[in-house]
This record gives sequence, structure tokens and C-alpha cells, in this order.
Amino acid sequence: MIDPNSPQAQQYINSMETAEYKEILLADAEKKVSESRTALYAIAGLSVVGGVVSYFIDKVTGLDILIGSLIIALVFLVLAFFVNKKPKLCVLTGLILYCTLLIIDAIADPSSLIKGILVKGIIIYFLIKGFKAAREVEEMRAKLSNLETMKEEDKPIDQI
Repeated sequence: MIDPNSPQAQQYINSMETAEYKEILLADAEKKVSESRTALYAIAGLSVVGGVVSYFIDKVTGLDILIGSLIIALVFLVLAFFVNKKPKLCVLTGLILYCTLLIIDAIADPSSLIKGILVKGIIIYFLIKGFKAAREVEEMRAKLSNLETMKEEDKPIDQI
């Protein structure tokens, strides 16, 4: 058992507070957020494909579905584009919107819950994982900006 008051333990604890360590954690969290960006792009792409297929199956009602699908795709593309600037907001909005669309689709056609369940599950998984990472990213960015704005005398000795 390591004594938490030992010099080695204190050095380890202090190393976890360094900006370099936080930047490593930030890079890891940003990688997970980029996976959710990919999920947002996938939703947009699947929406367009579904709209186009619906249009070619039935040109009368398919046109309405195509227009709606293109609008939905545009919303998800915008969310994916801005996910680096506001990760938590964009990923959460995408997750809520996607789940809302699934619920509306299930009300209109209950069998749609089963159709493509694997893809739907994978997308939801990556959006939830991305939301957790987005929270980490925003917390790390705040901590790093606090470290950068600290006065020299307030910084830990290894940050000077």
C-alpha cells in the first residue's frame, strides 16, 4: 500500500494537475466527441437516403417525405458542423432530436421500431458516449482556461 503523504504519491497527484495532463485528457475526450460527430453525419446521410427512396417509391407523398428528410438532414449537418465549438449542446440536441424522430416514427408505424434496430442502437450509443465526452471536453476547456488566466503566484510550482 502506498502512503498518500509520501513524496512519490504527492508528485503523482501534482502531475495530474498539470496542463499537459489535462490537454491529454482533453484530446481523448475530443476524439470521443468526433465519434458523435460521425453519428450526426450518419443520421443526416440516412435521412437523405430514406427521403430519396420514399420519393422514388411514391412520387406524390414521397415528395413531402423527401423535403422533410432534407430539412432534418440539414439540421443534423449543422449540429455536426458546430460540435467542436459547443459539443455538449450539439450532441445533446442531436440525441434528443433523433430520439424524438424515432418516437414519432414509432407512433406512425409501430413496426419501425424493429426496422434497422441495430443501426439505431449504434447511433444512440455513439451519441450518448459523445455526450459524456462533450461534458468532459467542456470541463477540461474551462479548467485549462482557468490555468492560463491564473496569476503566476497562484499557479502550482510546476506550472511556472
